[in-house]
Amino acid sequence: MTNRPIRLVALDVDDTLLTDDLTISPRVRQAIHEAMARGVTVILATGRMFPAARPYAKELGLTGPLITYNGALIRTADGDTWWHRPVPRPLALEVLDRAEAEGWDVQCYCDDRLFVPRIDEGVRYYLDIANVPAQTCSDMRALLQERETTKLLAIGEPEETARRAEALTEAFAGRLTITISKPRFVEMLDASVSKAAALAEVARRLGVPRDQVLAIGDSFNDLEMIRWAGVGVAMGNAHPEVRARADFVVATNMEEGVAEALERFVLS
Repeated sequence: MTNRPIRLVALDVDDTLLTDDLTISPRVRQAIHEAMARGVTVILATGRMFPAARPYAKELGLTGPLITYNGALIRTADGDTWWHRPVPRPLALEVLDRAEAEGWDVQCYCDDRLFVPRIDEGVRYYLDIANVPAQTCSDMRALLQERETTKLLAIGEPEETARRAEALTEAFAGRLTITISKPRFVEMLDASVSKAAALAEVARRLGVPRDQVLAIGDSFNDLEMIRWAGVGVAMGNAHPEVRARADFVVATNMEEGVAEALERFVLS
C-alpha cells in the first residue's frame, strides 16, 4: 500500500464499473467526476472491443486512453493508437485448427469489427453485453490468412470454459496469453498482452509511478493489473482467487464498490 497520492485509476468495465444491467450508478459517476476534478486520470481497462468501451468513456467524460481487448489495444477516445499487439497469424490459425477439431467456435476481431462463424445462443449472449454488431463469416480460415485479429474468443458454459482455458494454457504456454474475462468467455491473445502490461505503458507515457496507480477489477483478466498497481482492489463480486490476491476488497458492483474504492483511496 502506497502513502503517495493516487494519480492514475484504471477501472475494469463489466461487473466492476457497470451494474448487472450495464449501467453506471450515480454514486460511482460522482466519485469518478470528483477524482477527475482533483487532477486524477481515470481510464477504462477492459476486455471489450474499443467500439464497445468508448461509449462508457464518453458517458463519463474520460479523456485518457482506453485499454481494450484485455490490453492488446491502447487507443485514445479520439482514435490515436498508442499500442496494438494482435495475435500472430500462425498462432491464430493453430487455434482455429484446434477449435475445428474439437467442435467449438472462435470469434475474431479484425480492425475493430467482430466476425463470427454463426449467430447462436452464445453469440447472442455476447452481443447483448457488448452492444456491437457481428458479421458472419463462412470461411474463418480465409479471414485469418488475410487479416490480423486483435484477439480470439470462445464462448461456452462456465465449467466448459474453465476446462478449455486450462487446456489452451497448456497447449499454448509461452506462445499466447489465455484468460477468462467472464465465466463464459475464454480469450486468446498475443503472449505479451495483459491489462498489466498495457497499464504499465499508459503509466509510463503519463509519467505516473507505479505506486501512484490504483486498479480495480473482478475477474481473472484483471488479476495481473491488480497485482501490478500500487493499490490493487478487487470487487466484492470478484472470483475468490482474485479477492485473495488483491490488496483490498470493496463492495460488489451492485453495491457501488468502485465508488467505495475511490472515496477511500483517492477522495479521502
